[in-house]
Amino acid sequence: MITVEPNTNTYLFRLLLLPFLFWLNYTPIQRLATGYYSNPQTQFFVCLAVAAFLLVLVANVISLLKVYKLKVEGSNNIISFYKPFKKLNISTNDIIGYYLTSFTTKWRTYEGLIIKMESGRSVEVSEYNVDSLYEFNQFLIKADVPFLGKKRKWLTI
Repeated sequence: MITVEPNTNTYLFRLLLLPFLFWLNYTPIQRLATGYYSNPQTQFFVCLAVAAFLLVLVANVISLLKVYKLKVEGSNNIISFYKPFKKLNISTNDIIGYYLTSFTTKWRTYEGLIIKMESGRSVEVSEYNVDSLYEFNQFLIKADVPFLGKKRKWLTI
């Protein structure tokens, strides 16, 4: 049995970042609504800043809702993916193949996998949310799951 635990450092950092991001959006929006900014040019730049902070907030929330833990039961080749409100169990027989991905930050490069299933769905797992994927990748190789190449994710979080 293989268990890949959550990457608690990045997960906790993003959880602690949420209140700050909410505050960064709430204060300027409140001031815009009350007429605090009278200059149209200032209003424009505040709106741009709010849009940028909203984008970071949404990306942060989306990343928190991704797979944060996985377990593999080697005896029956069942893989369990854990998300905050959902658990997905799939068999290795239901997997068409997998892609390798990577996400580079200022401090580190996080490796990841995109697992394609016969149903057309895919599951993304990244070391940004879970600890090392090395053992899981070795399991996929031993289970003869086809490697489909490298792929770049659209939303790299």
